[in-house]
Amino acid sequence: GGNNTFNLLGLNAGTLSISNGDQLGNGELVFTGETTLVTTQTLERGNTLRMNNGTAAGTIEVANGTTFTHSGLLLGSGNLVKTGGGIASFTNSSGFTGPIDLQAGTLASTGLGGTDTITMQEGTTFQPLDGFSSSRPITLAVNASILVDGSASATLAGPISGSSILGKNGTGTLILGG
Repeated sequence: GGNNTFNLLGLNAGTLSISNGDQLGNGELVFTGETTLVTTQTLERGNTLRMNNGTAAGTIEVANGTTFTHSGLLLGSGNLVKTGGGIASFTNSSGFTGPIDLQAGTLASTGLGGTDTITMQEGTTFQPLDGFSSSRPITLAVNASILVDGSASATLAGPISGSSILGKNGTGTLILGG
C-alpha cells in the first residue's frame, strides 16, 4: 500500500522492501551507506535517485519476473550493485558516474556518464536503450550478454574485456569502439 509524502528518504543501512513506487515518498531517494532496496512488484519511480554511498554497496534488487523502471534522475558516484532476476531500467541516468556491478538479471539504460567500469557477472544482461552511448569499460564474466532490441542503436566506445565470449542479442544495432 501507501502513498507516502515525505520529501527525502535516506537509505543508510540494511534493507528496504517496497511493492509500490509511492512508498518511497515524493522526494529524493539517497543511498548513503551499505544498503539494499528490494522491489517485489513491477513498479515505476520518477523522482531523483542519488548514489552517495562511496565504496559501500548500494544494491537494487529486482524480483524475478518484474521490472523496476526509474525515469527520474540517477545521480552520484557511489557503487551501484544490481541483484535479483528482474530488470532495472534507468531512463535518465547520464548523471551517474559510479561503478556498476551487475550480479543478476538485466540492467537497461539510456546512457551512463563517467568512466567507471560496468562489471557483468555470469548470466547477466546489459541492455543499452536506443541512443545509448558510453565510453565506460565493461568487464564480462561467462555467459554475459548485451541486448539491443528492435530498431534501437547503441554505442559502447570503451574497452570490453574478460575471459568470456561477448553475446550480442536482439535485432538492434550495437556499435563497438574501444
